[in-house]
Amino acid sequence: MKYILRLSVILSAFMFFTGCETVELELLVDPNAVGEENADPNFILNDIQLTFA
Repeated sequence: MKYILRLSVILSAFMFFTGCETVELELLVDPNAVGEENADPNFILNDIQLTFA
């Protein structure tokens, strides 16, 4: 019983520390932001009109 408990604790700790591994910690680019390359003037003007209405 002690062996099973010790093994389950070790496996749980191993899965906890390796399960959520992230390499990119500084994601500074907002995917929802409108950039210069994908900004359509018609859509921007429509958004301005809807915001003020």
